[in-house]
Amino acid sequence: MNCLNEIGRRSLEHGVLSCVHPHVNTAIEKLSEIDFIMDRVDPRYVAMAADTAHLRKGNPDAPTAEVDVFRRYADRIKYVHLKDWDPNLPPEQSGAGGTAVIRDFCELGLGIVNLKGAIDILRSTGYNGWLTIELDYTAALPTKAWE
Repeated sequence: MNCLNEIGRRSLEHGVLSCVHPHVNTAIEKLSEIDFIMDRVDPRYVAMAADTAHLRKGNPDAPTAEVDVFRRYADRIKYVHLKDWDPNLPPEQSGAGGTAVIRDFCELGLGIVNLKGAIDILRSTGYNGWLTIELDYTAALPTKAWE
């Protein structure tokens, strides 16, 4: 954790707050891993960038993972990705040139992520940071709303 704290300290000297971003298929994915890191980093230097879909997808056996993390670390969440996930969609398909295209992240409200619960926690705790709506893929066709 010394390395994370030192990175955080040095980046803060330049006006940038470092945030841990729990993410599927990384070393910080499971709830126990998130707790391990957050218990050991210095909150003066390292905050959390919470991603609703990665919290839920990374913990499929914990149906309230995203809300639990938002509640537990509300005061340390400084950046948010609002994203939804549908475990019934195929996780990957081959794209152009053999690249993997992630298809199980879906439009907000079409998956199982408790977005309302996460947002309610942010509201109730006075969160005033950025919310990024993130979508990796859509099956929807674009429309010409201006016609």
